[in-house]
Amino acid sequence: MKEMDKEYLLNLTIPKGETGDRGLKGAIGPTGLTGNRGPVNFLESMAFVEYKPTDTNGTLEIVNVAFLPQTNNIFQRHDNFISFSRTGYYEFYISGLLEEEIKSNRAVLYLRTQHQANFNNYMTIRLSNDEEKIYFTAKRIKRFSYPQDVSLLLNKSSDSNARAENVIMIIKKLPFS
Repeated sequence: MKEMDKEYLLNLTIPKGETGDRGLKGAIGPTGLTGNRGPVNFLESMAFVEYKPTDTNGTLEIVNVAFLPQTNNIFQRHDNFISFSRTGYYEFYISGLLEEEIKSNRAVLYLRTQHQANFNNYMTIRLSNDEEKIYFTAKRIKRFSYPQDVSLLLNKSSDSNARAENVIMIIKKLPFS
């Protein structure tokens, strides 16, 4: 502190007393409302599908299918398509090899969904003009309001030598709607 051009330094110490007795613990308050239960995991059910290698135009042939859990009420196999009966969110994953040496009209692999007579080419794998072969992986999530039938189709021109190999599809039913 400065007063009349003089400096003063104050060094004060305030004594600290002993800690006092602690009071009694109060009563526990009422329990609040229980919130909604979140998902235990991010998978309600799953279908794993393997397809036969093909160079034929049309629906790919299923050679192996596994459902988890094995006793589920969501997925069913019908010939070369998988049906799911419940509405909600589904994750689709497809992978494999698509190849074609003739570069006239490029081959396309479709993941097709169908409800009654309504078709939708939901995912598309296409060879570009400078590719003869692609190893592909594709994944999408979509909410469906109606039960669906799902299949994979190879679409190629009659003069094409296109081929699909090592193709698998995984469909997961996610636990929210």
